Amino acid sequence: HHNIRSRASLWGFPSMRPMRCAYQPDVEEVSNLPEWKFNSTRKDDPKEQPDIAWHWEFIQAPQNEADYAKTYIEDVDTKALLLPNILDVDILMALACISPEYSDLFKRLPVQGIIY
Repeated sequence: HHNIRSRASLWGFPSMRPMRCAYQPDVEEVSNLPEWKFNSTRKDDPKEQPDIAWHWEFIQAPQNEADYAKTYIEDVDTKALLLPNILDVDILMALACISPEYSDLFKRLPVQGIIY
């Protein structure tokens, strides 16, 4: 496995993004358990490992040393939600029907990840 970057560009138009989310089915083929796929014997390049090219798109590294000083380069934490089929219509409908007294649910990171 390769390291997940700790600094990334969160630039967005028309404003900065508070988070970036990706729904990816990286699973170990035999056990079907979640796995961050990466072949360390191959080059750390999306052209060398196209089946996981989303890794490089998801956490966009600064292009050069000068970019690290720009305001849209942020320290980032990457979290994984190990819950299959979380982007289900029934879950989204349940979130849409939440009454105002339970609106604190939307402050939770997994719910924000589903919505973003």
